[in-house]
Amino acid sequence: MPVTLASYNMHFGIGTDGRYDVVRLADAVAAADIVCLQEVTQGWPQTGHEDQLATLAARLDRHAVFGPMLSLDASFRDGAGAIAQRRATFGNAILSRWPIRHARTVPLPKATPAEAFDLQRVALEGVIEVPGLPLRVYSVHLSDVAPEQRRLQVDALRDIIAGAAAAGRPWDGTSPLMEFLGHGRFEMPRSVAVLGDFNFTPQEANYARLLAPAATAGHDAAPDGRFLADAWDTALVRGVAQGADRTYALGPAAEARIDYCFLDGGLAGRIERAWIDSAAAGSDHYPLFVTLSN
Repeated sequence: MPVTLASYNMHFGIGTDGRYDVVRLADAVAAADIVCLQEVTQGWPQTGHEDQLATLAARLDRHAVFGPMLSLDASFRDGAGAIAQRRATFGNAILSRWPIRHARTVPLPKATPAEAFDLQRVALEGVIEVPGLPLRVYSVHLSDVAPEQRRLQVDALRDIIAGAAAAGRPWDGTSPLMEFLGHGRFEMPRSVAVLGDFNFTPQEANYARLLAPAATAGHDAAPDGRFLADAWDTALVRGVAQGADRTYALGPAAEARIDYCFLDGGLAGRIERAWIDSAAAGSDHYPLFVTLSN
């Protein structure tokens, strides 16, 4: 059965028409089995304190994990004077048709100049039990401030991906607690898919820096020896890419491709189709889809 991956920066649920609608975002990626999302919020007053991930997961009937970049106090005292606990969170998420065996959120470097606004960035890692094809999936959102900031994050991301297969498990050994939960010792999948909003075009040096060959990759290198393969470029070469070569809809970067699906060499060889849905209006980005044979 083919497996379809998707990446979508949600822009907090606000579309190109200025309208807030999380349900249409879910419908836009309903064709995907695994979805990596960015700019997901929970508990923000501007969006009625909606838990966007819960709405998306319920609409799509998917397993879901959330990796917050930050968590802010949004608590209040109720009518009886007791503290009502609530957090306003913002970050990345992964939705999956199959169970997400484990997930962890890894901070990426932040060295923002004092005069520039930026957020803590993270890589959300999820191990997904795709039948016959266990995957290590990352949902990523790099800084939009400057190439120098992204360079630090690209280097850290490469280290995270390369090291996870050998030593990146969130626990070692076994314990009664883990056995009780049905999670004993296991090996991290070598198959890797990295999706998200990287805030760079293929012309920026950080694109080549992320894909540059590595002595030890921890996964199967791309056919040309690079660390990872750009799924869209691979699909173009094979004549199976559909849609405009752009993933951003508004602003100075409009018409640019800044959202990606990067795959290890084994997964890159399975690409059947890739497409960008430039008709989707639920965000200031367009969703990117990649279908793999299984």
